[in-house]
Amino acid sequence: MVQGQQEPPQGARGIDRWMPLVLVLLFLLALVGGVALLVQRGNGGGVEVVLPQPTATPVLKAYAAGAVSRPGVYTFSDGDRLDDLLRMAGGPLDDADASGLNLALRLRDEGHYYVPTVGETPLVTSHGGASVAGDVIDLNAATAHDFETLPGIGAVKAQAIVEHRETVGRFTAVEELLQVAGIGPATLNAIHDHVIVR
Repeated sequence: MVQGQQEPPQGARGIDRWMPLVLVLLFLLALVGGVALLVQRGNGGGVEVVLPQPTATPVLKAYAAGAVSRPGVYTFSDGDRLDDLLRMAGGPLDDADASGLNLALRLRDEGHYYVPTVGETPLVTSHGGASVAGDVIDLNAATAHDFETLPGIGAVKAQAIVEHRETVGRFTAVEELLQVAGIGPATLNAIHDHVIVR
């Protein structure tokens, strides 16, 4: 032993020898306790992991009728146009008159699109009621459901149009929509090109 250096007491040397083992045991106890706590939380309604569920794509269908090769109901994707539907239906027949139809029109679910023959008035029945020329709704034949397909028209305004027609009488001009409660110039401007009076 070097002169002037004191030897550590006997008990201190024993603690130094066991210190690493004690630290390992404390670490293992903490680890086991943490795992037990996590298991308990998982069973006791603690943090719950929720995995995102894939969202189902809605099935959109439209009816192509009139002078097309294969009239029928076709499934389409959101954003498809009338031109896409006519292609699905095999294209127009030789005597079809598609000049009055807006082929760039976006398809609506449950829409009914009619291709007239030459000389025939282009009519479409949309949602079971409205007579339509190139997908323009007749104010005097449309149902409330038909009106809801127009931009800016919800269930309340749609019902107001139907009630106005039943109370006051048939529309004689599109501008008479301004007499309907809830329809102002901005709404009329938004739907003006989508409605007609027959």
